[in-house]
Amino acid sequence: MRYTVILFFCCVYTFVVAQSPGRYRISFTDKNNSVYSIQRPQEFLSQKAIERRQKFAIEITMEDIPVNSWYIDSVLHYNTKLCNISKWFNSAVFVCDSTTNFAAIKALPFVKSIEKVAPFHKAQPDATPLKTENKNDISYLEFYTNYKEELYGNSIRQIGLMNGVKLHTDGFMGQGMTIAVLDAGFLHVDSATAFSQAWKENRILAYRDFSGAGVDVWKEGYHGMAVLSLIAAYLPKLMIGTAPRANYVLCRTEEGATEYRVEEDNWVAAAEFADSIGVDVISTSLGYSEFDDSTQNYTYKQMDGKTTRITVASNIAASKGMLLFNSAGNSGDKPWKYITAPADSDSIITVGACYLNGKVTSFSSRGPSNGSTLKPDVIALGFYPAILKSNGLVQVSGMGTSFSNPILAGMATCLWQEFPNLPPRTIKQAIIASSNKYFTPDTIYGHGIPDFENARFILRMGMLQKTFDKAEVYPNPFRQILTVRIYSSKSSFVSIQMFDVQGKELLNKRFEMSSLLHEIEIPEAASLPSGMYTVFVNFDKEQQIIKVLKK
Repeated sequence: MRYTVILFFCCVYTFVVAQSPGRYRISFTDKNNSVYSIQRPQEFLSQKAIERRQKFAIEITMEDIPVNSWYIDSVLHYNTKLCNISKWFNSAVFVCDSTTNFAAIKALPFVKSIEKVAPFHKAQPDATPLKTENKNDISYLEFYTNYKEELYGNSIRQIGLMNGVKLHTDGFMGQGMTIAVLDAGFLHVDSATAFSQAWKENRILAYRDFSGAGVDVWKEGYHGMAVLSLIAAYLPKLMIGTAPRANYVLCRTEEGATEYRVEEDNWVAAAEFADSIGVDVISTSLGYSEFDDSTQNYTYKQMDGKTTRITVASNIAASKGMLLFNSAGNSGDKPWKYITAPADSDSIITVGACYLNGKVTSFSSRGPSNGSTLKPDVIALGFYPAILKSNGLVQVSGMGTSFSNPILAGMATCLWQEFPNLPPRTIKQAIIASSNKYFTPDTIYGHGIPDFENARFILRMGMLQKTFDKAEVYPNPFRQILTVRIYSSKSSFVSIQMFDVQGKELLNKRFEMSSLLHEIEIPEAASLPSGMYTVFVNFDKEQQIIKVLKK
């Protein structure tokens, strides 16, 4: 009898909770009788999205077909309000109040399940006033032709650390590429001078609120403004973003005042939107593990790359031909310690944070995920980058993987611009292969800090498809410092010896390869007299002998 009473109480409690006002995810059983067809993708995908699929041989499937609109209309009939829709999961989120007829909705033959994902929305506007002292009156042409390091201002910190300047000065600043930033609002992005060039050139292609906040996306969300500035700012002598000439799609998905699973649904809807309009890169500085409702919390075991809704959606988004970046999280010095969803996705490049000296920060979340993929993938500057503050002025300030992530995402976009016909997985591989701990990765640094000149060389030489070892010495002839560039397909000890024509050894250096591509300078060569020299490079039981001339 005691067990019967307890069971009855639990059933009643579940029934009451299920009907409390708030936001509900309603999943549908099928996409039958859709007005759309995979034979007519132009009706639900942009031409650019279709071309991306064609370029990378990606099939258009029923997953791409929108949710049956008749199903949505039927649920709206029972006193609900639509928040967002997911075609990938065949579901939608609705606001339901005390007048909503849950019993009737559950009885609909095409309703698979109903789950509460959040209470009503709570907005938190940010009223920080904006200043307009910054200027960006140097043209791109002047930037290329009269380049000086000071044009970057303090943003040389984050870009120089990844050896990304030459990618820019060679003309690759994101032109023609589209980056979607999914965040918590974009305070003052409509009016801050840092973004005026993007507005002037119509490169902010779209902005949309997927959270249902009902607040202007420009009126709250400093976090999104700061994140975007690291990619898009163009303020010569003060700050240059990592992809300042790209196109941008801005999506509010995060609800700053609260934390519930509905934010995953918001993100999914935004990622689907980004895919449908032909976005190339998605940058997200968000992560989920704990919520205001503890019954929604995820465990570490669920950080396995295949369980949480946002992680599954990330895997789907990557399968559509987009390149995804996500911050590792800032829990490295907290009890949780580890990365959160969707950073556990093996399809995402997960970015940790480091200091300017290359040492990982204490707060950068650790890996691995509970799956088999090493995380984080790489690290970038996440401690005091040059960044746009909420008042619209540039400062060296702030810390977090929220900032290291967009820094890398923008730089990767420029790399992909140079090699547009390569699939996103190859760009991802090149970034990882260029990193300074490629042969000695761990769950703190990942593969280390990418070097974008190395990544360019790796892609240009097709090294990811080869297993050969190679060494070259340049410049040849030389006058000052001599540089030895080594490509090794596996970790190995390398020795470099230099001899004069009499066979006298002038130099003997030994080191361990930490990345696929390694460069070592020989400053001693500058003091050598003119003449012919021989350089021996030994690695992987191979020896390469190179003659060099000193003028």
